[in-house]
Amino acid sequence: MGMYRKILISLDNPERAVEVAEYGIKLARRVNAQVTLCRVVPAGAPFFGRKSGCVAGESREVRDDGGLLERMRRLLAGEGIDLDTRVLEGNPVAAICREAREGQFDLVIMGEAESRLSRVRAGRIARHAPCPVLVVRR
Repeated sequence: MGMYRKILISLDNPERAVEVAEYGIKLARRVNAQVTLCRVVPAGAPFFGRKSGCVAGESREVRDDGGLLERMRRLLAGEGIDLDTRVLEGNPVAAICREAREGQFDLVIMGEAESRLSRVRAGRIARHAPCPVLVVRR
């Protein structure tokens, strides 16, 4: 197995989700890594899923997400890699860094930030993540 065994791909920019996910999947295929696609939602955001009473972090859809994670899972299903989805709650910097640490990820992949606030957030994730952070540029 290569240097990246587990890759966390943040899809918090829906306009770039396909591009970022495909980039991460290509890398994962080359190094035979597991992939987890994630989205961060504010704490207390309304959820729905197959089961009632989902707990934070379980694979599920977010009402305001428009099914992005499920659409990405279907799009990437034929890629032949181990793929999971996670919905994270709370502050995006803290949630992504916590997931990277607790999930023992070797790499975080995210899209290039568009707004000043998003660039600051991406910089904080890069500084505080327990692993390298790869930013997919336009």
